[in-house]
Amino acid sequence: MVGIGLALLWLAHLFGKVLHAQVNVPHDVEAGRTMDEAGRQVWSKAPHLMKHMTHDQLRRLAAGDPQPLDEVNDQLAREREREVSNSEKRAREDQERRDRARSMNSRYLSPRSTDEIADLMPSNNGQSPHF
Repeated sequence: MVGIGLALLWLAHLFGKVLHAQVNVPHDVEAGRTMDEAGRQVWSKAPHLMKHMTHDQLRRLAAGDPQPLDEVNDQLAREREREVSNSEKRAREDQERRDRARSMNSRYLSPRSTDEIADLMPSNNGQSPHF
């Protein structure tokens, strides 16, 4: 009975060591896994970038040069930034247009002085008013 207990204790100790080794990996192993995952993500995005490549860039990529991927990615980033700046410019122009309309509306609807009202009344052209 004691032999079976010692065998089970040894087996539990062995399982604990294996579990500890799986959960607590060394830092260099985890760094290697992270680098591999980053490489997989880069290459998984490559087909999308290849749609925007020129013939020369495709030829360079096929020869093993990863630089065309960076070139296309930078070009697409510049286009996105340009679109954002254009949309911000349109939003600014729309706000200015609304501000001008609001100020025109407030000027038009503001009470006028009596001099301005007299200026706006039709003239009689030298004739007496008709009562």
